[in-house]
Amino acid sequence: MAYSNGHTSKVTIGMPVCNGEKTIRYTIENVINQTYQSWKLIISDNYSSDRTTQIIQDYARRDTRIITTSPSKPLTAEENFRYVLSLSTSTYFCWLACDDYWTNNTVLESWVRVLDNNSKYLTVFSQAKNVNYVDQTVFESPHPPIFNSPSSHDLLRGVYRLYLMNPSIIYGLHRRASLDYINDVTFTYDYSDCAFVLNQEIKGGIAILPSIDFAIGTIGYKRIVKTTGKRLSRAPYVKKVIRMLASQGTILSFFALLLSAPAIVLFYYHSIVTEFTSIK
Repeated sequence: MAYSNGHTSKVTIGMPVCNGEKTIRYTIENVINQTYQSWKLIISDNYSSDRTTQIIQDYARRDTRIITTSPSKPLTAEENFRYVLSLSTSTYFCWLACDDYWTNNTVLESWVRVLDNNSKYLTVFSQAKNVNYVDQTVFESPHPPIFNSPSSHDLLRGVYRLYLMNPSIIYGLHRRASLDYINDVTFTYDYSDCAFVLNQEIKGGIAILPSIDFAIGTIGYKRIVKTTGKRLSRAPYVKKVIRMLASQGTILSFFALLLSAPAIVLFYYHSIVTEFTSIK
């Protein structure tokens, strides 16, 4: 099922939310104030127990481009991400969490321009910064720089992205048609956001802009997100990486797998260290 507000919108913004009253007003205003106006914002309220429902319904009454919905039963965060995507039919799509925002009012316009003018790219994103809301105080910190792949070959782009992986790219603007493969098993394993980014890079390419256009919000202290249980499971992601790189069954696929082996080892080491040194 797709939602229509009577307008033809080139961009659908999907916002999955549960109990987001502390930040969602600012994020919605951030969308409304964009210079690019051909958008539709679909907010999926996952049975919030705070004032989120009241807030988003108030915005929906004032702006017909804002559509609120709620799933038929409570969903996991990953399921809610898939749910808002399933409701979109626009040319372009992006996810926007209720505590994230764009740092200026021309971000959406610049992202649309990149995809309009470069048919080879499936995704566009920018540099980012981290924003932490603790006791009504905002702390900003740098986010690791994100680089463009220098290669024009799909598998070599994939190897490059493995070494310089940044899962925040999932919050970029995507060609909606490139997301048709997403189904009920997508985002059901740890590091599936990394697999999503790798898929976009291999299948068409990702454009990274140099400006800091995206703020990644966190309320409280940042935690390692575990999709499948108390401990992170790395094997499903690694198997997915190997399948993607080997999919062409060519000599170059074999070469790409050899090049990616150190990246996989580094991933295991870095993820284990991060897991056990992060604040729980």
